[in-house]
Amino acid sequence: MNRVAERLRIEALRSVLLRSAISIGLLSLALAGGLGLQVGLLGLSLCAGAWALGEHPPKRTFWRVASVLVSVSCVLVPPLTGLPWSAAGMVLLAYLQVHRARTGQGLADDRLSLLFAMLMVLLASTTTRSPWMGLVMLGLVLGLPTTLLVLHLAELERLRAVRSEPFSTRGRLLALLALGPGGLLVTAGFFLGIPRLNAEVLAEMGERQDLAGFDEGVELGEIGAIKDNQQLVLRMRVTDHDGVVQRGPFYVRGVALSGFDGSRWTARAGAVTRVSPADPAQVPEVPPLGTLLQQIQLEPVQAAPIFALTRVEALFTDQRVWRDARGLRWAEEARRREYSVISDPDQALSVPRRARRDPSLVELPEDLDPRILELAERVAGDQEEPWGKAAALQTYLHDNYAYTLLPTASTSGQALSVFLFDSRQGHCEYFATALAVLLRAQGVPARLVNGFYGGDFNPLSGQILVRQTHAHSWVEASMPHQGWVRFDATPSGALPEDTGSLLSQVLDALESRWYSSVLDYDLHQQIGTVSQLGQSVAALAGDEGEAASAPSPELPEGLLGALVLLAAGLGLATALGLMARRW
Repeated sequence: MNRVAERLRIEALRSVLLRSAISIGLLSLALAGGLGLQVGLLGLSLCAGAWALGEHPPKRTFWRVASVLVSVSCVLVPPLTGLPWSAAGMVLLAYLQVHRARTGQGLADDRLSLLFAMLMVLLASTTTRSPWMGLVMLGLVLGLPTTLLVLHLAELERLRAVRSEPFSTRGRLLALLALGPGGLLVTAGFFLGIPRLNAEVLAEMGERQDLAGFDEGVELGEIGAIKDNQQLVLRMRVTDHDGVVQRGPFYVRGVALSGFDGSRWTARAGAVTRVSPADPAQVPEVPPLGTLLQQIQLEPVQAAPIFALTRVEALFTDQRVWRDARGLRWAEEARRREYSVISDPDQALSVPRRARRDPSLVELPEDLDPRILELAERVAGDQEEPWGKAAALQTYLHDNYAYTLLPTASTSGQALSVFLFDSRQGHCEYFATALAVLLRAQGVPARLVNGFYGGDFNPLSGQILVRQTHAHSWVEASMPHQGWVRFDATPSGALPEDTGSLLSQVLDALESRWYSSVLDYDLHQQIGTVSQLGQSVAALAGDEGEAASAPSPELPEGLLGALVLLAAGLGLATALGLMARRW
């Protein structure tokens, strides 16, 4: 009787653990979003229905036909419709999981279900950057070895095999607990030791965001379309020469556009040159006096420029970089990037000699409203120097026009004239365009710059969160003996303020750590970690005389923490295993 009760307990535990693992796998698909969300939730619902039906015999003919249809669809649909292969893989795995849940009858089927759950988590982890995937993967790592052991015990009970050292109930429980840290140790070993795919491979399957106004050109008013979007563009940690974290607000420069036809700004054609950035391993702990160090995490953005504070003195990245008329740009496709920049915000951008004689920087549209020329003359007054003209025009726009994200639409194609003489209200792009055109009307070279201003400062991570809603436009005007100087006519009260609750700050700090320590842990960092570990071990194993004269080796903070956790996990697993053998 005790034997029967014990077998029933093991079977019940097997059912709970197996269904939990299956649910984790399907929920990981849902975390991928898009089609994965639908597939994951539908698969979870169908599995729940299959479990509720219990022992009712399945209709095998139906499942044979369904298996053929799903398999053929997963092979033919992606090349015919452009559906990503990763999405087809999600559909196939979810179907197989539902199929096993309804038709599976043996422990071999249970092991297949565990394999499908593990494949789901791995596939979902390549298509989403959600930090919740960390909890999902941790649950699978801790639960998978335990579930496998329970399946093994269930198999032994079913076969009524004789074990040489049978465990009591308490011994079995301790053995199950010992598998968790052991599984975590194996997983950490794989994480540190298995060579990583290059991030560009996985980037093809990730989501990318479009960012209006940061590519070849922008229609007047287009920047306003993204001002209500809270999607994160980048995180930026800024420190000064003393190592003090700066919270801003800062102007984050993106692209410079110099061609204007009355309704659209475009980048002038120019030479494209390759830039040689510095080695990211050589980023200094503190920047030189008077400069600021920015450590930036950029989200996947289509055709993104290199966002940074002006003026860039040094760029640290291992990726290819180009410079064209718009500024510094990435040579590769959109992906998540981490890079560092040293900038001198007190220095204006230099004006190349050829640009000083470039007529396009003072060129005006042929059909420009003549009232704009009269306004520029009237506001500039008797100012003779470019500085005086720029200051007068900036003050006039700042003090006499209102900010709105819903400017009055123009039916005549003269949106700038409507802003200046009729509605007298608009967003930052209208203010910047008006200032640039008025400056050109006075013979001062000027161009439009699109970037970001401000951001949500997170005191927990020391990072500034820059979102699409922080997109901003301003003007760079060429000043004699200085270079390109920034002028911003947008009323200060219209610029976005620093916001963010404590909960959002905590979640973002965890998300940032998840990205930098796990998702962005690539082959380059892996080699560096192993190299540092080898150097530390070699130093510790050196001669006593050399050790006395040489500085004590220091492990990186992250690596040291990982080693401590691994040692603690190994100790716990060993202790629980010995206790299980005693009982």
